[in-house]
Amino acid sequence: MAGDSDGATGAADAASGNNADASAALGLEMRRTIFENFNDLELRFTNDEVLDIMRKKGAVDDTCDVCDVESDFTSLCESGLVRNIAQNFNTMWLRLFDVVDEMKCGACSQTVHLGRAEERACPNPGCKAPL
Repeated sequence: MAGDSDGATGAADAASGNNADASAALGLEMRRTIFENFNDLELRFTNDEVLDIMRKKGAVDDTCDVCDVESDFTSLCESGLVRNIAQNFNTMWLRLFDVVDEMKCGACSQTVHLGRAEERACPNPGCKAPL
């Protein structure tokens, strides 16, 4: 995965639970999707909306459900990227803590997306280098 700058490779495998590298790619693709579509502090969005965009881009399989990636969205909340402002069964309404920036990790060459309030470390689990 290091050096894979498109972030989508392996995301469909992650949704079906095939391996840890694919799960990392899914988290990076979720961050990219949020950066590209919801990078506004006033916007509220749902995990369903993020997943639907990822399906349309082919980043996850059409059969992937929010229940399949619930832990990945929880990880985004725990990282400080987004906060869960409401929940109804499986739908999480989310809001950014701060604006998301796009940067390139010098260690793994991955294009990554971090909220300004997050720790300045590569979100790629195989890297974690300071940014």
